[in-house]
Amino acid sequence: MDVVDVAQQEESHALSVALSKRKPTGPLPRGYCLECGDEDVGNSRWCSAKCAADWERREKQAGRL
Repeated sequence: MDVVDVAQQEESHALSVALSKRKPTGPLPRGYCLECGDEDVGNSRWCSAKCAADWERREKQAGRL
C-alpha cells in the first residue's frame, strides 16, 4: 500500500465519522414558521433564531431529536 492509498483510507474514515455525527436535517420548510405559525418565512422553517431554538429545545425534550 502506498501513501495515496493510505490517504484515501484516512479520508474515507474521516468522512464516515463526520457523517455519523451530523445533526438530523429536521423537517422540510412548509411556508410557515414551525414554531409560532407565522406565514411570512419564505423558504425557511422558522421566522427567527429564537423560534428555531425553541423548536429544537421542545423536540429534544420530546425525544424526537
